Amino acid sequence: MQARRIIIIMLITGIAALSIYRGVVWRRELYTATAEIRFTRNVGNAYIWGRYARAAGVFNIYERLQENGVQLPAYFPLDYPPLRLAAVTVWQGWTERHFPGSKQWQPEYEFTAPLLWGNTVAALVSSVLVFLLIRMWAIRMDDATRPADVAPRLLRGAWSGLIGAMLLWFNPAALCDGYIWGQWEIWLAPFFLGAVYLASLDWWFAAGACLAIGACLKGQLLLAAPILILWQLFQWRIGAVLRLLAGLMFAAALIAFPWLKLTPAAFTWYMLMLGAAGLLVPFTVRWRIKPRWLIPVYLGAIAMAWPWTSSVSYALRALPAALLGLIALGRFLPARLLPHLYAASVAAAILLTIPLFQGKTAWFTQGFGFGVDHSPRIHDQATYSMLTVVQTYLAWPNDRTQLIDAPLVGKTELRKLAVGIYVFCLLLCGAGAALHDRRRDTRFLIAVSLPWLLFFLVLPQMQSRYLVFAAVMSSVLFAAGFGLGLLGVIVSIIGGLGVLEDAYRNQGGRPPITQSLPSLQTLQAIDPHIGWMLLMVALILLYHAVAPRKRKVLS
Repeated sequence: MQARRIIIIMLITGIAALSIYRGVVWRRELYTATAEIRFTRNVGNAYIWGRYARAAGVFNIYERLQENGVQLPAYFPLDYPPLRLAAVTVWQGWTERHFPGSKQWQPEYEFTAPLLWGNTVAALVSSVLVFLLIRMWAIRMDDATRPADVAPRLLRGAWSGLIGAMLLWFNPAALCDGYIWGQWEIWLAPFFLGAVYLASLDWWFAAGACLAIGACLKGQLLLAAPILILWQLFQWRIGAVLRLLAGLMFAAALIAFPWLKLTPAAFTWYMLMLGAAGLLVPFTVRWRIKPRWLIPVYLGAIAMAWPWTSSVSYALRALPAALLGLIALGRFLPARLLPHLYAASVAAAILLTIPLFQGKTAWFTQGFGFGVDHSPRIHDQATYSMLTVVQTYLAWPNDRTQLIDAPLVGKTELRKLAVGIYVFCLLLCGAGAALHDRRRDTRFLIAVSLPWLLFFLVLPQMQSRYLVFAAVMSSVLFAAGFGLGLLGVIVSIIGGLGVLEDAYRNQGGRPPITQSLPSLQTLQAIDPHIGWMLLMVALILLYHAVAPRKRKVLS
């Protein structure tokens, strides 16, 4: 048995090593071979904004845009969250050091290599996380269903985990998006998958921090992140939700801190606020303190944290005192929650500088809000969503703010209808995640990954590239069975076709560079009708995300 185990481990390791090597080589070859159909404006746009951010200061560029009231002369407006802006700024500085004299993006591989390697590393880390997630939940399910007198199978979940990891590593949608289109959707994958993995280990604070970092790279992560909260709410594990939110707040506040552009008065108040919170530590951790000292200490903390130099209303100036009151109430919380309480308080104090001292918010309104509101369109071209399908069949306007006559609903705004459908489906997935977690069932991974497909299908303002998220996350479906894993393969292929069609359209409908790729005419023939196939996949997965498996659960 031991020899067989060693042989299998060596075989899996060999396959993984060879796949990693070939994947790295093929990525470079793919980028080089598809130069004729590559969409260059996005990566060129990143270079331009990186250059302007370096000139104005990466912590100043958002305010410069809002103060001027106009966008700088780039291909597309700036809608990068802070960490993504920082990444392209560092890359642009790297190009000036290694390619002196360059004033615009160059198509050579070496010029864009740092960003492309970012895609490669993100895909590799995500593949490892897929393997770990599938194996973890396969072991849990086997332990929950296997009779006590039966020995566990050898390397449970290893082969299905390897297949899932391979699907992500060689995912056609991610490859087309990252190396033909030249985008970075894959960047958020390791952070969401990492959050699910850490949450499965009950490390909720770290999971929340992962979500915050991923969202500051690609804001679309916030559309699917609520599934982790709903999973715990349906199990009535409020402590886990609070720890997740504390981690999310703490990481988000630390990331945003340099973009708030605090004045000396605001920074001084913030340090005093931390000192005031420190005064309450003995009370919060239940040290024995004479009662006559409690009120003076609390009043002293309020006096220290009071924003004396702020000119806002007294109602707003009382917010620090309210925060200190919440910290004091931590005395009645379980001891394990106290570090999370203080982390959330540190984050809350950072965010309080916005209303109290006019901390800058352009990093949020420009980096996150602008992308949400800048276009009223339902979809862009080559978007195989259900809204695109219905808009095509019923001739609805391509405007999410227009009233439409929907069956069974009547006159309603399209955006409200779409959001309502998505929220309902998200609640179903949350309930399914709680159910399968309680039963230690691998269908849990269907429930937490499905929102990525659902929001693409039903929400407005979608682009073909957003199906890449669902394609990547569907790699975990192999945990629930080979047949369900094949549905993830279908999503990945369709996602790759959408990105490919967009690339053809934006380069004037050029023919494919090789006979193995479909032509633009073929892709146009299935656009958007292939969305019906995505709907069927989503409905099948939604059933398995909610329905319990017919088996007995061993105690």
